[in-house]
Amino acid sequence: MEHSCVRTEQSMVTEVSRKQRFIGKRLLQVLSIFLAVMMLSISLLTIGEGIAQASVPNKFDLSDAAEPLFTSKALTDNTVQQSFAFDNTNNCIYVVQVTAGGQQLGTETRTYTAAERALNGDLTVTKLSTTGTVLGKMYLMGFGHGLSIGAEPVGTTTYLWTDVDAFQDDSTDANSYGTQLARFAFVNNQVLVHTDSSITKYSPVAGADRTTVNVDMANGLLTVRYRTGVVGSRSFHYSVYDLAKFKTGTFTPLATVDQPSTLGSFKGFVSYGSYLYVLDGNAYNSSTNPTGNTYITTVDFNSGAQVDRSLTNAGSSLLFREPHGMSIQTAGTDVRLSFGFASYKSSTDTGKNSNIFYKDAFVSKMFDLSDPAEPLLTGKALTDPTLQQGFAIDNTNNHIYMVQVTNAGQQLGTETRTYSSAERALKGDLTVTKLSSTGTILGKMYLIGFGHGVSIGVEPVGTTAYLWTEVDAVNDGSDGNGYGTQLARFPFVNNQVLVNTDSSITKYAPVVGADRTTVNIDMTNGLLTMRYRTGVVGSRAFHYSTFNLAQLKGGTFTPLATVDQPTGLGTFQGFASYGSYLYLLDGTAYDATTNPTGNTYITTVNLNTGLQVDRQLTNAGSSLLFREPEGMSIQVVGTTVRLCFGFGSYRSSTDTKKNANIFYKDALVTGT
Repeated sequence: MEHSCVRTEQSMVTEVSRKQRFIGKRLLQVLSIFLAVMMLSISLLTIGEGIAQASVPNKFDLSDAAEPLFTSKALTDNTVQQSFAFDNTNNCIYVVQVTAGGQQLGTETRTYTAAERALNGDLTVTKLSTTGTVLGKMYLMGFGHGLSIGAEPVGTTTYLWTDVDAFQDDSTDANSYGTQLARFAFVNNQVLVHTDSSITKYSPVAGADRTTVNVDMANGLLTVRYRTGVVGSRSFHYSVYDLAKFKTGTFTPLATVDQPSTLGSFKGFVSYGSYLYVLDGNAYNSSTNPTGNTYITTVDFNSGAQVDRSLTNAGSSLLFREPHGMSIQTAGTDVRLSFGFASYKSSTDTGKNSNIFYKDAFVSKMFDLSDPAEPLLTGKALTDPTLQQGFAIDNTNNHIYMVQVTNAGQQLGTETRTYSSAERALKGDLTVTKLSSTGTILGKMYLIGFGHGVSIGVEPVGTTAYLWTEVDAVNDGSDGNGYGTQLARFPFVNNQVLVNTDSSITKYAPVVGADRTTVNIDMTNGLLTMRYRTGVVGSRAFHYSTFNLAQLKGGTFTPLATVDQPTGLGTFQGFASYGSYLYLLDGTAYDATTNPTGNTYITTVNLNTGLQVDRQLTNAGSSLLFREPEGMSIQVVGTTVRLCFGFGSYRSSTDTKKNANIFYKDALVTGT
């Protein structure tokens, strides 16, 4: 047992400051709720498909004190609950038990004992409200032991996933376990036999037995626990699949990990995003085991490593208190790691009740701004000799898109004349250069009437890069530049001259009345963050709102979080968001005489709380001539995540044309 990882909830109760850190945790909990299946194939798991993901968010904090969802709720039968699954669409819970003895069900010609029910693999499913009120029941004949189930809502119908085709594989164990997976609709009062044609069956791993299942609806995943090997050397494994592909018969796992060797008596599992959570322990006995031995263990699907293990004393006052089952509940924007216990009904009644507890705090990490910066690329010419403004990194196709105000003296597309630098800036005309990850020019594109390009985003869809920028530039009279009033999404097309009125552009106005809109895309977490200004002349202020990317594209403009731009910044030069943290770049061009160390700062803001949690001067690129900070983005290289920030520089002491430069920091620390 890894005692160094063990922490009891009792020891954490008095840590008020830690709990306060999670007052605003709602954004982090939602970060991956709506992550599209397409995003998963791009960025979720490394094992099995060789696709990289940053190993940063979203892991439940097992040291978080557990809260009760409900306690002491009777189910259909008096037997021990085995497992449960939440239907978060229809706000129901499905709890499964081994069917009680003494009943004659469906077409059965006699009653069966409890031992016979266990040997047959007969299960009882109770449908509950989220407060524990019984709403219905269903019986499953010949299915298995029900150690884990899943719920897949399709409209108002709930499809349950269980083990099926029970088989007794060990004469010393009086239970039977499923050898396949089953998907079927919950039908109240139905007695469903395992041979019924309404059941869809799946055998994803040849030769496996003791199959159990979990469905992660938030991330479009299905995880199977199963056993392989021969007698004497059998072992359990977990494979995670794309749910939609799995249902069509594609059984290529995104990742496969071994069950940790530290476990006691296995009692359930659940997966959420890129992490697996396993429950183990035995019934509580206040005489011989006063603190219990119920543990939750966290495994990283990317690495297969056990990353946390924590004793829980949730429900310590329960009589019997045997751990059983895990599931994920979403309640509004709250995401909960739920786990259950069976308990005696009273000191004189050993019939079993159901109890569910949950933890809802996440661990997040942020970039360590004190980490020395490293160069990604320096001294690279772009399409135009003007200053780089913002950039975005396509981590799927390993490209960089750098934006500039278009250079003077060019006649582009259908233009009838050339334009000066001042005219280009006022109109909001931008030049996009497509670069390799080492800075080689791969293409270019012109954007007419878009904005100033302070920040852009990129959303890869296969080999096509969709750029996100500001659009519909307006000059508000404060300076000689035009700034966008909406957001735009469009594919990068090499050599295209794209006018802001083109029908290929999809436009979004998430915040009514906002101007100076700029955008960042956090593809790893499926997020879009917009910087914008609101207010009237004399009292205008900048804010940042973070949205679920998929929802925003569908027209739902409800932000997950909104924070104000911190006071005390210098000249704003770019931003990027990653997970639950926002990073801001400010400063002015370097002057070795008047400002030898420069004044370029990076500031970290917690999107959950709105608080500035770090601010550091950076001397990255201090030898550059001119050295004006411009732009931020996130790069993912393998399993390493980089906070990238840029500088424009002179080409030489006698040539003030501009080159592009990008530096990065890649050290992570626990967030605050």
